[in-house]
Amino acid sequence: MLELAISGILDVLTPGDVRILIACVDEMNRAGEYECLFPQSNNALAARYLRLFEKPRYHNFLCVAFLINYSTAREEGLDRLRSLAAQGIHTLWEGDSIPQEHTWKSPAQLVQRHHSLC
Repeated sequence: MLELAISGILDVLTPGDVRILIACVDEMNRAGEYECLFPQSNNALAARYLRLFEKPRYHNFLCVAFLINYSTAREEGLDRLRSLAAQGIHTLWEGDSIPQEHTWKSPAQLVQRHHSLC
């Protein structure tokens, strides 16, 4: 079930997503010798802890997906965030000119766009 919830969540990172992930990584780094309970990069623990929240939250799934996806390639994950930060993606807000590749689209919008290209 967790895999389904986080499938594709990292494909399009919005400016808000980048800010959340930077804060998540920063918090993990500041933990020092302490172990963060949540989010977890362990699938089983993450799934168990997610059930304890009163309702599913997008940012929880986003952080779990990032940590799981880059658990064995930490530098790759950090490089992705560094690259996005270097482009200033994390500084953009609603109303700014946000590049289309960093704008989330619903599945219906993607299907509609595909049909208009044909």
